[in-house]
Amino acid sequence: MTRKDDILSNVLKHEMLKDKYHLSQKAMPKTIKEALSSSNPIIKSIALLIDNLENTTPTSDTVLRNIITQYLNESAL
Repeated sequence: MTRKDDILSNVLKHEMLKDKYHLSQKAMPKTIKEALSSSNPIIKSIALLIDNLENTTPTSDTVLRNIITQYLNESAL
């Protein structure tokens, strides 16, 4: 498991996420790669943030916010 996978796992274990978004254990991806291809917009948004953390040239906050906002708008949350 990579560091990003560990971070993802820890974030997705948060009770507030489970309760508010009704995330089941079965729906939880094990890797960033799985999370990035998830059909769940919350999981995918979290994965986008975590995936950007350790890029050698991280995306600026503004660009990353725009990417996530656009994705969430398209997914009709």
